[in-house]
Amino acid sequence: MSTARTSSRHTAADYATWSGDWELHAGEAIAMTPSPFGRHGELLARMAAVLCNAIDAAGCNATVLAEVDWIVNDQTVVRPDLAVICGAAPVGHLTPTNMRKLKRVAAALGGSAHFNGFPPAKAVHVNQE
Repeated sequence: MSTARTSSRHTAADYATWSGDWELHAGEAIAMTPSPFGRHGELLARMAAVLCNAIDAAGCNATVLAEVDWIVNDQTVVRPDLAVICGAAPVGHLTPTNMRKLKRVAAALGGSAHFNGFPPAKAVHVNQE
C-alpha cells in the first residue's frame, strides 16, 4: 500500500532530497511499501534469473536492474522492481534521454513489453507495446 506525501506538486529535484522509499507520480509524492518479501521476493529473484539467462543465451548487450530510479520526466520518478536496459548499467538514474534511446532500440527490434507480476495468483501479465 502506498500513500501520498502531501497534496502539493513536487519535482524530480524535490524527490532527490527525500529520504525513505518514495515515487513521484505526476507531481504527487507516493510513499512506497517496504522492500519485497516472501512470495513477491521469490518471484523477483526468479524473474531476474530468467531474464539474465535469456540475455546471456541470446548474446544481447543488455542489463537487468533491480530497484533503479527511472526519471520519466520532471514530475514523475518511478522505481520498478526489475528493468531490462540495453547496454551496461547507467552510472546514474534512468532518464528520459536514455529511455528514448531504449525505446528506439526496442522499436527497431520489434517492440517492447513490460510485465506485471501477481504472486498470490502465481501469474504474470505481459503488456506488449
